[in-house]
Amino acid sequence: FREGLQRAPSSAGLLQGLALTLGQLGNHRQVVELLTPVVEQGLKQGGHGDNALAELLLELGNAHHALGEKDQALQRWREGTHGAEGEKRLFIGLNIAQVLCGDKRFDEAAQLCQGLEPFFPNNENLLYAQGVIARGTGNLERATQLFEEALKRNPAYPICLNTYGLLLRDIG
Repeated sequence: FREGLQRAPSSAGLLQGLALTLGQLGNHRQVVELLTPVVEQGLKQGGHGDNALAELLLELGNAHHALGEKDQALQRWREGTHGAEGEKRLFIGLNIAQVLCGDKRFDEAAQLCQGLEPFFPNNENLLYAQGVIARGTGNLERATQLFEEALKRNPAYPICLNTYGLLLRDIG
């Protein structure tokens, strides 16, 4: 990827590939150093509606999150929502919802997920996230329904099976 970027320094695909690889290797600080100047430049040039920039913002947010820099992660993911298309839009939204739930900001997370529903109806990841939100707000019956619905779509969904099992244990 680095050799490719020397030959084609403006290639968003090569840049994203390098960022993904560095992230997989646990080199999150390098991802931040690599992507921050690029996304800052893209945002200055008005690239808020650009899917390629949104993908880089997703990876930059992921790196910040892995480093425990929650506020920076949320900022980058929110910047990325403006141009994200397809599954990237869902991933960014779910990442934001996860952080909001971790901060017990369930109302904000619920609003975000509701906004994603028209684009990703019956997506098991979105159903799972909504189940986590329902559980967090104490609506255990709704959480049960959502986890069961997610598992209908993907019976081998490990985190959903675990979270649902914990919920069932908690309610006896």
